Amino acid sequence: MFDWSWFDAMPQSISTYGGQLDDLLRLICWIVGPWFLLAEGLLLYCLFRYRKRDGVRAAWLPADTLKINA
Repeated sequence: MFDWSWFDAMPQSISTYGGQLDDLLRLICWIVGPWFLLAEGLLLYCLFRYRKRDGVRAAWLPADTLKINA
């Protein structure tokens, strides 16, 4: 189907359907990979955006301000 010679991380196929499984795994990696990179980018953004800074105190809300009307 595609030329995946640049991606030689797969072991040699010893079955008749091994190539199809390799293609399926690569397809899944292509679909999931961008979402993984996006999630990691968001994580890094939040880590740097909301990191501890000198002179800035953390916000603290006492528990009694979070009353739930039951």
